Amino acid sequence: MAQYQTFPGVRGGSDSFAKLKALHLPDMTGKSFLDAGCNEGFFCGAALIGGASQAVGLDLDAKALERARLRFPDAEFRHQSWDAPIEGSFDVILLASAIHYAKDQPALIAKLVSLLTPGGVLVLEMGVANEPGDDYVTVRRTVGDERKFATPGALRKVLADYAYRVIGPSVQQSGDQIP
Repeated sequence: MAQYQTFPGVRGGSDSFAKLKALHLPDMTGKSFLDAGCNEGFFCGAALIGGASQAVGLDLDAKALERARLRFPDAEFRHQSWDAPIEGSFDVILLASAIHYAKDQPALIAKLVSLLTPGGVLVLEMGVANEPGDDYVTVRRTVGDERKFATPGALRKVLADYAYRVIGPSVQQSGDQIP
């Protein structure tokens, strides 16, 4: 497995530090944090460094979670799918660069929103296909698989029942076909 997240002294395929800055996460002091699709736990570590009282990461990659546990022993890392029940409620939930893996993207967003504490925030970072309409576009990725990406209209439709704001572009990663 190639290294995805970047850490001090370890270069990965993702510029994790630049992405953290672009995400504009809220103040984490005393907050509970969930990273759905945490990989090696970079954002859980950032949440703890920022003062989070709890940081939980979910991922299906057991080897990535082993490395996450070594780096961030104060975080909780669960080897589970986001399709399984997720225990707890959270002040801040992050879903970064992973929603295209979901079988039902609107259902995943609804599930994560249901886990928020009152006044909590879901930070959703995702590729959006610059196409007309309000549907999903199938994209063949450079890694060889195909994934669905929402058009701006599809994303507006999914988020219509929620209070939301666009905070701006994330960091373009090498190999990203959809910004």
